[in-house]
Amino acid sequence: MRFMRMLAVAGTATLAMAWAGGARADMTGRYVGHGEGDGATLDLQQTGDALAGTLAGVVEGALLGTTDGGDNATGVVLLFGVAKLPFTGVLRGAELELTMTGANGQQTVVPFTLATAPAPAPTTKPVPQPATPPATDLPAVTGALRALLGELAAAEFVDATPERRATLVDCLMTVVSPLSVAELQMLVDAGFQPDDAMIAQFERTVPGIDAAVGACFEAADAPPEPVTAAPAPVVLDDTAVDANLRAVLVEVVADVLPPDATAERRAETVECLFLAAAGLPTAERQHLADIGFDPDEEDVARLETLLPGITEAVGTCLGFD
Repeated sequence: MRFMRMLAVAGTATLAMAWAGGARADMTGRYVGHGEGDGATLDLQQTGDALAGTLAGVVEGALLGTTDGGDNATGVVLLFGVAKLPFTGVLRGAELELTMTGANGQQTVVPFTLATAPAPAPTTKPVPQPATPPATDLPAVTGALRALLGELAAAEFVDATPERRATLVDCLMTVVSPLSVAELQMLVDAGFQPDDAMIAQFERTVPGIDAAVGACFEAADAPPEPVTAAPAPVVLDDTAVDANLRAVLVEVVADVLPPDATAERRAETVECLFLAAAGLPTAERQHLADIGFDPDEEDVARLETLLPGITEAVGTCLGFD
């Protein structure tokens, strides 16, 4: 699994720029915009087939991709907090012309002129220079990396909730946190798109980091778990429960009393039983109705705890005393 695929999910544009054409060209350099690009600078760095850049000035953003040589380009530009724009481009000498396509399909040509080209390769053996000391400001580097991941997550996972995007960023930050400050800075400089050599280096520092980063993205790609609403609590209506209990008691009394019992005796017995259970909670009275006023031993023990003397009162109503 490739380490970086922030813009390669769901069939969207990748963090890649494919360059095609004639002779291989090194795109590295600083370009100054004019015309539609007036006030913007574009710093490009080509490493092998990888191409990455940063936009500064009137706009802030990133240009990331790959090249196979030549002077033609396609890819995406991320305008931080604004949009992700596909583009095509062509390099003619020192002139780089990008044609960006907006969401409505409208195309805008943004020209740049090479201002600072990379220094030519030395013809003699270079004098060894002391190594540049690694960055030591961990808070600044991690802050920059978190901001970069936040922008990329917002640009790619457009339909995700802010909480889901924040979870992805937190997952990625946790995975890369064991890297050194210098390695974290490398990730920032690469736009979180390390090449194979960088990945190999990171794997030596944190074995399994590539798979762990992939797992963060897989979790972000997975559809959210459906939210199951808790069942609404059952609200028992005392009037309805009492009516249910009376109806059950009429049937119980009809079965218990002798067949020649008068209607008045039957009514008195129903009322006596109803009053004997009236002190129980609503749910318990409904339970008595549900079981036909025929509790088992466990029910009787519970009802006596809730309403001491209920067993004796029921017996009196039925003439069992």
